[in-house]
Amino acid sequence: MTNKFTPTAAICVVAGLGAALGLARPAPSAPDPVANAGYEVNQDGGAADPNANDAALAKDEQADDAGSGDQAGRIDIADFAFGSFAPVGPGAVVAVNNSDTAPHTVTAEDGSFDTGTIDATGASSFVAPSAPGTYAFICSIHPAMEATLIVEE
Repeated sequence: MTNKFTPTAAICVVAGLGAALGLARPAPSAPDPVANAGYEVNQDGGAADPNANDAALAKDEQADDAGSGDQAGRIDIADFAFGSFAPVGPGAVVAVNNSDTAPHTVTAEDGSFDTGTIDATGASSFVAPSAPGTYAFICSIHPAMEATLIVEE
């Protein structure tokens, strides 16, 4: 009688050896619906209040607002132009991003705010005036660049 070593026998031997050495992998478990829903999980493994995450996000957004807690703003500069932007609250910090290859400024015509020179691909910020109103501003390096900041309650 001759012993034959077949491919099927080889697979069984390898699988058995892997299991004996602790190399066997457990079957994948079902996805956790709580983890996939984005909910926090309590220490006991139960789902926390799903609205708790919304409250935490709202609190983070409020912390991001500057000045008196009113709406903050952002002005983007690209292609020698001020991009569109929303009104800001009185005393809000307004972030300015310059994505041009040239330096720019955001300078109020009435002198109420000025970023100073913002280097190419640089950033700066300023505090919006405390009084509601419209404030014309320019780039003092390129005066043809004009826009208006709206401050409202």
